Amino acid sequence: PATAAKIHGKTMQIRGGNTIVSWNKTSEFLKWSIPSHIKPGKYEVVLNYSCDKNRQGSAMTFSTLAGAKPFKTSSKAAKWSPSSHSMGVIDIKSNDHITLKCTKLKADWVLDFHGITFVTSQ
Repeated sequence: PATAAKIHGKTMQIRGGNTIVSWNKTSEFLKWSIPSHIKPGKYEVVLNYSCDKNRQGSAMTFSTLAGAKPFKTSSKAAKWSPSSHSMGVIDIKSNDHITLKCTKLKADWVLDFHGITFVTSQ
């Protein structure tokens, strides 16, 4: 769940028990320790977030100890509807952590974050 992330920022907050909202500064970010049930190896990492179509395009960086993957927020909906976004296959190491950071804000809001999923890669 999104709430497993440590929030680094003063404006971000948890709403509805499992969504991180009010992300509107590039100085703010989310950081996770890898859950103990995730063993070292290759995983497809899927982020679930909401982003209004008119506010898409903020530059983000998803990073682990193995490196960083830049991407831009995207949405097909005019309203804040959750959707899944694959970060591709990531090599997760022991004692790894994940950071999600906005490096350039496109509009007045980055996204509402709902969760992260690790899918075993074949």
